[in-house]
Amino acid sequence: MINNAAAPNLVDWCEVDRPKSRPQRVLVLYPDERVLPANVIFDHFFRTTLEAGTSERTEFHSEFLDVSRFSGRYSSNTSVIF
Repeated sequence: MINNAAAPNLVDWCEVDRPKSRPQRVLVLYPDERVLPANVIFDHFFRTTLEAGTSERTEFHSEFLDVSRFSGRYSSNTSVIF
């Protein structure tokens, strides 16, 4: 997970050379379910922090891996490869 101290560095990282007509795109990967309270809180503050650091249009996309549903040695290796 990313703490608040790391978020300003992410804003700088997002400011790469790209056409101004294209939005910044951010993909956030979560290990657990969407409705997990920690994920909901983190998502809110993560988006708010990144949006505050730029005037550019930003698109956020989230994926939830639900790693707790799949257990065992082979599923862990598959997740790492993915």
